Amino acid sequence: MKKGTVIGNVNVLDLTKATAESVAPIKEIGNANMVFYSRETAGLLHRLNLGNVNVSFETPAPPKVVIGHLTITPGYFAGLAEPLVLAVVGEVLVEPGVTAEEIDKGLRAIAVVGKVICPEPLLGAIQAKTAHLVGQTETYSTAGRLVKGSLLLDEGALAALDDASELVVLGSLRLPRVLPNDLLAAKIAKVQVLGSVRCPEENAAVLRARLADGSGRVKVVPAGFVVVDKPLLLDSVMLEALSVPRLYCLERVQVDPEVDAALLDARLETLVGRQLVLCPVALKGVLARKCDLLQTQVIFYEGTLWVVDGEERLAASRFAYLEGKATLLVEGELTVDAEVEPALLAERLAKVHNQGMIYCTPEQEGAIQARLGLNDGCVSSQPEQEAEGTHIGNINHLVL
Repeated sequence: MKKGTVIGNVNVLDLTKATAESVAPIKEIGNANMVFYSRETAGLLHRLNLGNVNVSFETPAPPKVVIGHLTITPGYFAGLAEPLVLAVVGEVLVEPGVTAEEIDKGLRAIAVVGKVICPEPLLGAIQAKTAHLVGQTETYSTAGRLVKGSLLLDEGALAALDDASELVVLGSLRLPRVLPNDLLAAKIAKVQVLGSVRCPEENAAVLRARLADGSGRVKVVPAGFVVVDKPLLLDSVMLEALSVPRLYCLERVQVDPEVDAALLDARLETLVGRQLVLCPVALKGVLARKCDLLQTQVIFYEGTLWVVDGEERLAASRFAYLEGKATLLVEGELTVDAEVEPALLAERLAKVHNQGMIYCTPEQEGAIQARLGLNDGCVSSQPEQEAEGTHIGNINHLVL
C-alpha cells in the first residue's frame, strides 16, 4: 500500500500548478468541496485518491479563491491585466451600479459553491460567465432603497423611514417587538427580503401584504410571546425575573438542575424552543406541561450535564471527580482518550446525545453506542495500528 500523507477534507484544492513531484507525497484526500486544475495537470487527479468532490473544473489561469463572502462593487475589475477567474465557496453579492460591460470584460469565469445575489438586470451577464454553481442565484430589484445585510426594524427605525418606502433587504428582516400596524402600513409600500423574515403575529398580515415575490419565508412569533435570541439558562434568578411568562427561544435552552419544580410551574407559562431544550429528568412532568414535546426537541438529562460545543478530549480523570452519573451532549468534536476504559463509559454515562463527532477506539464505541440517545452525529473508531505516513485533519485551501 502506498505510504504518504492522508488528508481528511479540503475546502478548495488548487492543482493548476501541480506536478508529479508535488502530488507524490499525498496518499489520499477524503472529500473536496471544489477542485480546479489546468489542462496540463488534469492527469494528476487520479493520483490523489480523492473521495467525494462537489465541483471540479478546468481553468486556463489560476483562479482568485474566496472562502466566505465576496462583494463585487463598481470598479472591482478595474486595472486588471487579464479577466479574472473566480472560485468562491460562500456567498457572492453583486452590488447595484456594476454594469454588464464590467462583468463581460473583467470576469472570465466564476465557479460558486453557495449563493449568488445580483441585480435583476445583471442576471444574464452573470449566468453567461458561470462555469459551475452548486447553490442558487437570487436577484433583487434596483428600484427600492438597498439595505446590505440584515435589517432590525423597531419603532424608531420605522418612524425614520419616508412614507411609502420601498426597501430591498439583502439579509434577513426582524421585527423584535410588535409595531403599530398603521405606522407599518404608512411607512412601507413594498419590501423585498432575500433572507428570512421574523415578525410578531400581530404584524404578520400587514407585512405579508407588502412583501415582494421571491422574498424569504416568514416566521411568525405567536402573540403574547417574548423572543429570546441568545442561549438561555433558566435558573431560579432568571425565573424570578421573568416579566413575560411566555418564551419563544431561538437558541439552546437549559433548565438548571437546582430549579425548584414549584417555581418553574409558577413562573413559566409556555416555552417554544427552536433549538434543543435541556431539562433535568426530575422536572420532566412540569416541563411537559409548558411546551409541546412533539414540536420541541427536549433532552431530559440525568446527573451532571456535560456539553461539548467545540473540540475537547475526554480523559479518565474527569470521571474521578464526578458524583453519580453524567449525561453527555456532543455538538462539536470529542476525542475519547484511549486510556478511558469502556466499562467506565458504560457505568458512568447515563446517556450520550450526539449531534457532532465522537472519535474513540472500537471497544469504546460499543459502550458509547449502548448509551446513545439523540443520534444525529457520527461515532468513528479506527483499529489501533502503527500509523503509516502523516495524517492531517481538514484544510481550507490547499495548493499542490
